[in-house]
Amino acid sequence: MKTGKTIYILGIGLCFSLLLSQEYTTQQKEELGQKAIHQMLQKIFSESMKAKRAFLDNQIRQDAIANFATTAPRSEFIVNADISSELQ
Repeated sequence: MKTGKTIYILGIGLCFSLLLSQEYTTQQKEELGQKAIHQMLQKIFSESMKAKRAFLDNQIRQDAIANFATTAPRSEFIVNADISSELQ
């Protein structure tokens, strides 16, 4: 997320540099500022949605073995597990 912070900081710097420029009228400065903020927020939103999708993709998975349990240590080793239908 270091890249997101860098983009955010550069965007704010761009807004202030455009607003401080004396070549633009007040209305043009406001429009440029709004456009820059809109683009920054759009980038932040798209990056956060990308991270959310990646997180959800990792959360939803099919386990081949579920409810896995073993016995306490002893000479015999017993395993109890529910095996998915693909493996049966």
